[in-house]
Amino acid sequence: MSDVVRIGSRASKLARTQVTEWLTPITRRFPDVRFKREVVLEGGDQDRVTATLAEVAKTTGGSAFSTNQEQALITGRVDVIVQSLKDLPTTVYEGTTLLAPPGPREDVRDVLCGATLDTLPQGARVGTGAPRRIGQLLALRPDLELVPIRGNVPGRLARATKGGLHAVVLAAAGLNRLGLMPEVHQILDPAVCPRPPDRARSASRSAPTPRPPGSWPEPETRRSMHASAPNAPCWPNFTEAAPFPSGHGAGSDPTVCCI
Repeated sequence: MSDVVRIGSRASKLARTQVTEWLTPITRRFPDVRFKREVVLEGGDQDRVTATLAEVAKTTGGSAFSTNQEQALITGRVDVIVQSLKDLPTTVYEGTTLLAPPGPREDVRDVLCGATLDTLPQGARVGTGAPRRIGQLLALRPDLELVPIRGNVPGRLARATKGGLHAVVLAAAGLNRLGLMPEVHQILDPAVCPRPPDRARSASRSAPTPRPPGSWPEPETRRSMHASAPNAPCWPNFTEAAPFPSGHGAGSDPTVCCI
């Protein structure tokens, strides 16, 4: 009977898309391994009322979008979690290691959806709840009114046309993965609006296992992963370092994967 690898992720369409994207090269390499997806709801998924994710994190006692998945991993409920690296803290649980992505990074840039910086009127209302994006936008356009928004990608995107906002800021990676890049948009120059290095997919596993052979990701991805989680040890490409199939399956050393 084939091993079963339990993959934890959030419930959104984007999370499902990321799992599929992550699994595609893995399943080709390990055709005899069965993969089972487990939905893990985070505090940010369960609390739809609190205005900002920072407030949600205070209530939940951890990250709004990663704490429960990491707990599911280290307690053995799942073997792997697939997650955006930007949603993980800069340090990981002791014994876990980030694994490099099985594929290249997605677009790392932010996108102003519904308008461009030049066409936004004076005092325009722009939706974003990220402190980094708020600071960067105000540096470019101090007149803007930044409005906290939350929700999935389609819901936030709709606010630019139906929610009393002139525009919203979203990540290019999520828009690309869902095929939702709007007709009117501006991709923000990363030299002016730099992002944390969050578009690498990775995995981390717990237990001190010797590093397996395999190639490291391309230097840019490796540097980005290290910059995002400088205190987390990194393993080679996940297709080389996967915790299966040789004697590993459900109940094996858990693995955190980020996309």
